[in-house]
Amino acid sequence: MRGIGQGVIPSDEQVKVLRIGDMEPWVLAMLGFHRGMNELGNRYQTQMAEFVPSRLLTAQNVVDAPARTALRGKLAAAAKLVTQYDADAQAFLQRSEAAMAEAYLKIPASDRAAFSDPLGTLPVTRMRQLLRRYVDLEQQRQAETLGVVQMLDDHADGVRWSQGAQPRLEILDDALLEDFRARGQRIDALGERIQALFAGPIAQNEQAERQLDEKIRATEGAKP
Repeated sequence: MRGIGQGVIPSDEQVKVLRIGDMEPWVLAMLGFHRGMNELGNRYQTQMAEFVPSRLLTAQNVVDAPARTALRGKLAAAAKLVTQYDADAQAFLQRSEAAMAEAYLKIPASDRAAFSDPLGTLPVTRMRQLLRRYVDLEQQRQAETLGVVQMLDDHADGVRWSQGAQPRLEILDDALLEDFRARGQRIDALGERIQALFAGPIAQNEQAERQLDEKIRATEGAKP
């Protein structure tokens, strides 16, 4: 059953050849859950790639009012993507939770006793918590990015495009520059928190794989 932690999900056929008996429906439901979340996440990441702050907050995108207006449109599109991803994922989590709970009840009570998950839906519960934290952090990051745009709109006379050999954005007011840098640091910190958010679940998935393997072997060993 190796691979969930690295995003590689065994196929249904690979599970069926193991002939794990009463656990098979639940294992298939659990893998279907991971597979579906991977598909949702990969599609979302592809769509969001152009909306990360490092690509949005370029000098060309903030130097004048027309550029900042266009940038606001991109931020609005990014906000819609987050909302849609959250809605799609929540709906999928609800369906997965029902399927896993139903399949879990097909496992004999004697075998279920070995699980630390009384309902058979702990992976869904963890993912729901992770999704909630991610959406909150991403919305904070987008709000900070929009705050940079608003700050520059409010102080348009304090920003210009330099005319040197290597043109660059210049912020003329020291206080405005400090505010700009502070906002950038908060955006970077939120990005780091988002990255760290997914490090824990990877380790949890790897541990869950090991535990599932042990349970399958124990179940098979108990059969006459």
